[in-house]
Amino acid sequence: MPPVNQTGSRAGLITALVIFVVASFAGIGGWVYEHIQHEKEHQEYVAKIDKYEGNGRNGAIVTSGDLDTDTFRMYKDKQSSDSTKSSVLTLMQRDAEKLATRLANKPTDLQAALKAADDSMLLATKRATAVGSKVDATNDLATAIDTLSSDLVRKQDQVNDIKKELVAAQEAATAVKTAHEAELAKRDKDVAAALQALTTSNEQYKTFQDAQTKTLEEHDKNSADQVAKLQEQINGMTVQLTAKATEISGLAGTIKKLQERLGHFRLDTREALLRQPDGFITKVTGGSTIYINLGKGDQISQGLTFEVYDANDGVPKVDIGNEDALPKGKGSIEVINVGQNSSECRILATTAGMQIAQGDMIANLVYDKNTKFNFLIYPGAGFDLSQSGRLGTAGAAVLKQLVVRWGGAITDGDKPNINTDFIVMGKEPEMPKGIDPATTNAVQRDMLDKAKAAITDYDTVRQFAHDYQIPILNQNRFLTYIGYFEMAKRSGN
Repeated sequence: MPPVNQTGSRAGLITALVIFVVASFAGIGGWVYEHIQHEKEHQEYVAKIDKYEGNGRNGAIVTSGDLDTDTFRMYKDKQSSDSTKSSVLTLMQRDAEKLATRLANKPTDLQAALKAADDSMLLATKRATAVGSKVDATNDLATAIDTLSSDLVRKQDQVNDIKKELVAAQEAATAVKTAHEAELAKRDKDVAAALQALTTSNEQYKTFQDAQTKTLEEHDKNSADQVAKLQEQINGMTVQLTAKATEISGLAGTIKKLQERLGHFRLDTREALLRQPDGFITKVTGGSTIYINLGKGDQISQGLTFEVYDANDGVPKVDIGNEDALPKGKGSIEVINVGQNSSECRILATTAGMQIAQGDMIANLVYDKNTKFNFLIYPGAGFDLSQSGRLGTAGAAVLKQLVVRWGGAITDGDKPNINTDFIVMGKEPEMPKGIDPATTNAVQRDMLDKAKAAITDYDTVRQFAHDYQIPILNQNRFLTYIGYFEMAKRSGN
């Protein structure tokens, strides 16, 4: 190894040191320059932030929050596709100008346009309210426009409907006018025809009047003779009328005599009532059972009732005009067991102070073993068989059943005839109380008319009975004559 040259080594060291120092200063200088540039940029950034955000003071142009919105991002996207390469602010300004022009209908700033839009909105709201449209001034323009357009369509539909109705009304009016004109034309024609007919009629009347005048003049010449002839005819007719009146009077007398003669030929029903008993009591047991002399051969049946009369006094006479006078006997009995020649009976009732005895006679107006009597049951205002104070028509059916059951017959219809032997009449009808006879009320008028007709019918039946001497029995007298008075009170009819 060759020896080391110390002088060369020192020189290299120095060179290396110099190079190191130069490099160090160069690096320090670069760092200082970079730091100065960075500080300058920082100052410029702070100045921009202070300029646009106001550094926390009022009047900032834009804030960092404004840059983080959907609107800003939308315009950022729009900027990327914009052919003019304009800034976001420029794009927003451009749209604001378009919006202002659209709102105010002329180029202007956005605030003025918004005010013009608000004024228009308020005016439109007032006008819309006046015509029945509901527009809220606080709504956005789109909603307000939609509401107004809907109301406009509705109003237009209403206008169209009114137009249709107007057209229909005009057509109807035209039709009415046409019909009216036709009617007027027809009336004019009828009037013309009537005038023509009147003229013709007047002419005919004049001709007739002339003829009548001529005829009357001719008649006047012979009037005295005609009056004399007419008077002679009147006198003759008067004589004939007098003769007819005399004839009628004679016929009325003949009818009365015939009625009296007919009365002699009729069966004397009063004799059957008062003097002819139907049977006698043959045995009295001392209790409530007795026996009579009528049996199976005498056409009696179980349930038949009799009134019992004293053997010596017979059936008492009664005042026909007194409805309360009853042919009361000793009591009443009912057949309970029919034998061959006699029948067992039970006592239904006994008159106070009297005692039924052997030999007493018995009678039932309906029953007769030899004769079938004809009865007319005429209810009138009704019957009260049970003596309850209530009239009804059901009692008539009960009485008819008793008559048929005990061998009698019922007259057909509701009017008597010459074959009727007895008439059983209910309560006499009366006019309703409390109703003005001159009333115009339909219901009350009907009640009065029906009551009047019922009274007339009742009187007609009573007069027929009087004319033909037919006995009239009221309810209680009939029940007593058949021995059924006490039984009827228990029937409830």
